[in-house]
Amino acid sequence: MHYPSLSRAMLLKSADDKTAQLQELTLLLEHPDVPADTRPKIQKQLHALRRGIQGEQDSAYEIDFHFKGNSQWVVMHDLRFEHQGRVAQIDHVLISRFLDVFVLESKNYAANVDINAMGEFSAHYASGFSTGIKSPLRQNEQHIAVLRELWHSLPLPLPPGLSPHFYNVVLFHPKAIINRPAGGFLDVIKADALQDWIDAAINRTLQTGAGRMPHLASVEQLLAAAAMLQAQHRPLTPNYRARFDLSPQLAPRNAREAALQTMDQISDKARRNAGLPPDERRVACHDCQVALSSAVIAYCRSHGERFKQRLLCMACQPAYAVSADSNAPLAAAPAVATALPVAPPVASSVSAAVAPAAETLCHDCQAVLSTAVTAYCRSHGERFKQRLLCMACQPAYAASADGAAPPLTRTEKPVPAEKPVKAEKSAKTDKPVKADKSAKTDKPAKAEKPAQVRHCAACGAEVDAKVAAFCRFNKPRFGGKLLCRDCQPPPA
Repeated sequence: MHYPSLSRAMLLKSADDKTAQLQELTLLLEHPDVPADTRPKIQKQLHALRRGIQGEQDSAYEIDFHFKGNSQWVVMHDLRFEHQGRVAQIDHVLISRFLDVFVLESKNYAANVDINAMGEFSAHYASGFSTGIKSPLRQNEQHIAVLRELWHSLPLPLPPGLSPHFYNVVLFHPKAIINRPAGGFLDVIKADALQDWIDAAINRTLQTGAGRMPHLASVEQLLAAAAMLQAQHRPLTPNYRARFDLSPQLAPRNAREAALQTMDQISDKARRNAGLPPDERRVACHDCQVALSSAVIAYCRSHGERFKQRLLCMACQPAYAVSADSNAPLAAAPAVATALPVAPPVASSVSAAVAPAAETLCHDCQAVLSTAVTAYCRSHGERFKQRLLCMACQPAYAASADGAAPPLTRTEKPVPAEKPVKAEKSAKTDKPVKADKSAKTDKPAKAEKPAQVRHCAACGAEVDAKVAAFCRFNKPRFGGKLLCRDCQPPPA
């Protein structure tokens, strides 16, 4: 199974490009045929869209800075889900290997925010104007309800017994002033305080969730589950002309607007021919109806014989047999921001002739094992009870009595022992030729023992000697456990 490098793969989805929406609103605002009473509505919509984009970008910067390069987390921005007639527009989602799912709602008001004891929000602007606003906490609770139902309806490839824990968090601009009741509404925070808030929330969960530590999804399982969720993203392009009761045949003001209007008319005609609603502007996968990016569409068209002249998403491409005259691998699709890593199959009904090649999986969590890890497990069969285990599951098995080597690291490979050189036999006699003095002193090379590697008891990450010494020095604080810097609880 092919996945992108972890440093890039953990940021699975960036925000959708809204440049076309900004251009359309700007052109409508400048158009001479737009009624005068409609212009303030367009101006208000344009201002709200710009502030929303800026707020999401500011929050995304804080999130990406701390989490996008961390292999323990998956980050996705700007998701829109449709499930059982309900819609959820989610700004940001963070998912950890413990299935801590942080659903984040970004707000970018140019005002101070007050929250009373009843949970009612109000905004106070510098001009002295004050107004009540819809509770972003309740708004985000509705998003989480849709996401939770969608989560449980999908066959996500996750370890059994591991359930998601959803967190509702509202992010305001770092310069905003938030007035809240004492000790209440602590899940309404500034964007620059997100990392500290998440660390505190996870520590509280670990302290109250006994027996939760052994349940941990592998990096591959986390990526595959997040990819399946991302595949449910249903982007929607607003129809501003219909929203503001403007004629679809509004005369273009200049060449640029004429080109945009022509594209809209072509898109409308294609949608009508396909029987789609007029506001759904997307090219969908032939099999699962997931929206396709331009790069994936181009790749499918350039490999039409392989995919039977069909447009397919990356998740559906492996089900089609490679044609005899095609040498390019299926994984060669262009890597774009919307392209997803192919999820490992959970229960496949595809015939063996078109199924992906079999891979070695971990006995406990079904993660894909590399050749080096497989060889290491087989060479330490007594220690791992003759099971093939990934590095995250190896620490759970006690070392053998003869002091077996520690678990193999990602860059470490077992060094085979050199075989002793046998003495050559003489061609004339059956007696072995005596070895010279130098040969007598040479001994067979001993197998080098892998360097001792310590692993965090919480997340399985590698821990260096300094951090290990710090944990031993602070045994009462950490309960005698070896923890990496990210998992260490803050001092009381």
